[in-house]
Amino acid sequence: MKRFIPASLLPAFAFFLLLSAGCSSDTTVDPPVSGTVTLLTRTVTETASAHRLLVFGTDGDNACKLNHSFTSGSALTLDAGKYRFVTLTETACFNLPGAGVTAGVAANQLLALKEGATLEAVQISQPAEVTLPAASYTAVLQPATCLFRLTLKEAPADLTLHLKNMPAGLSLSGSYTDAATKAYPLEENDNICLPTAGSAVLQYRSDAGSGELDLGMTFEPGYTYSASLQWQENGLKITSTVANWNGGGNTNGDAE
Repeated sequence: MKRFIPASLLPAFAFFLLLSAGCSSDTTVDPPVSGTVTLLTRTVTETASAHRLLVFGTDGDNACKLNHSFTSGSALTLDAGKYRFVTLTETACFNLPGAGVTAGVAANQLLALKEGATLEAVQISQPAEVTLPAASYTAVLQPATCLFRLTLKEAPADLTLHLKNMPAGLSLSGSYTDAATKAYPLEENDNICLPTAGSAVLQYRSDAGSGELDLGMTFEPGYTYSASLQWQENGLKITSTVANWNGGGNTNGDAE
């Protein structure tokens, strides 16, 4: 049986329908706009094919947004916006969590050297602000470490050596001003070290004597430093120091 709405009630019924439509909630949320960028690398020396990209916010936002492993030429998609990109070569000597994990990584903190780990040669790019979407991002990789070549003469058998003021980890900003330091163990011959904020200080210890030596050289990334040391009168003495840029010509030297 058909039912009819009296004509006198039609205006009220129409108002009810409009009111019901106006009160309905639209819960649809537009997805964030994404941006894609091609990741490229450029380096002055031969480097590994695997790299790690660390993505941070801008305007003082030092939290890590993405920890991404990639090879040059691959593409990355993120929410559109502004970021800071830092790229480094893959390494196992720092407390860098596996790809995909961002906890414990911050742009304004050192990437700590693992306890007991031996430093490896590392390359890193300066932080670069990237706005997505973008055609490409090129990480210009530069050495983050230096080489310290140590020669000893007539040294006691129990002699131990440390670089007293080496930073406790890798700076993602490239600055080591006021960075925490640690005494890093050294051996005769080649040692990979991080840059020092001031003149490198050698700490030595033996039953025959102990002390400290100011090497008179501030360690900078990409350099090779050499020091010849000789044990004299219950102490270690410097006989010569030399610094070279990537094995090139001497930039400074000192000899007795």
